[in-house]
Amino acid sequence: MHPIAPTVPKHSTRSHRRALGLALGLLGPLGMLGMLGMLVSLSACAGKSSAGKSGGSQSPPPALEAVHYDTDATKPSFEDKPAVAQAATELEQNPALHLLLIGRTDSRGDANSNMQLGIQRAHEFRQVLLKRAAGKVDASRVHVGSRGQAEPTGSNDTEDGRDSNRRVEFHFYYPDVTPLKSRFPPPIIIEGE
Repeated sequence: MHPIAPTVPKHSTRSHRRALGLALGLLGPLGMLGMLGMLVSLSACAGKSSAGKSGGSQSPPPALEAVHYDTDATKPSFEDKPAVAQAATELEQNPALHLLLIGRTDSRGDANSNMQLGIQRAHEFRQVLLKRAAGKVDASRVHVGSRGQAEPTGSNDTEDGRDSNRRVEFHFYYPDVTPLKSRFPPPIIIEGE
């Protein structure tokens, strides 16, 4: 008996089963294991990102939940301390990793003011994050931007929706030649780019 026995669908014809049996018989147990190894290798290669191809083995960038703000607030709250600690830890543990903080707002107020409020939120979070990292993270690895009130995740017609729209998002990435701005639909402001 073969160590790996594939199942044959019941609806397959007798000729399909005969062809499969012949193929398995020709391969034998070692041939089947070799084919399985090749398939595993191919699927592992297909899953690599362009960042992984150029610089060795980089782990995928982490994903963190956004932190939320009260109306017109710019400073992170006490509840945001775990997010600050987690973001700092990710950057400390992976020196190749960069972070773009994007401030977001609800639609109250005009679009230009909201774009500036988003930048202020991202700046404040950046300061708290760098302070928490205590010199272990180079400030040039933490970037700030704003999308203001663009593309809300919640309805701006309800308080819960507006609450979900007032946030700072974490976008971890490995730097390459792609401009950060081109990774997001407009409108977006990214300082230093």
